[in-house]
Amino acid sequence: MDFPPIWWLMPYGFVPDPIRYWVLENAPCWLGGYCP
Repeated sequence: MDFPPIWWLMPYGFVPDPIRYWVLENAPCWLGGYCP
C-alpha cells in the first residue's frame, strides 16, 4: 500500500471523479487482492 502522502492531504473534490474512481477500483489489486 504505497500511496503518495499528498493524496491524503487533498481536500475532498480536489481530485477529479474519474481519477478517484480509478483509485478505488484499483485499490484491491494494490492491496494484493483481486486484479480485474
